[in-house]
Amino acid sequence: MLDRQHVDSVRTEELVDGVLQDLLQRLDPHSYYTGARSFRPQQEPLEGSFEGIGVEFATIQPRHHQLVIAPVDDGPSAA
Repeated sequence: MLDRQHVDSVRTEELVDGVLQDLLQRLDPHSYYTGARSFRPQQEPLEGSFEGIGVEFATIQPRHHQLVIAPVDDGPSAA
């Protein structure tokens, strides 16, 4: 409707991305929206194989300490 009836041209995708980002930021300080354009470049470093000790961990605020929660099944730390 905005595209058809608004007097000026409208960047619909940009408006929707802004509204979604605002909505999620109001939920809590850790939620955010990633638009389609920026999603793919963010995913590239996560694809492929990983090496490490094989644990599930959590970051504890405010000092960003790492807390090991559990070993990953069949990972090096499970042994």
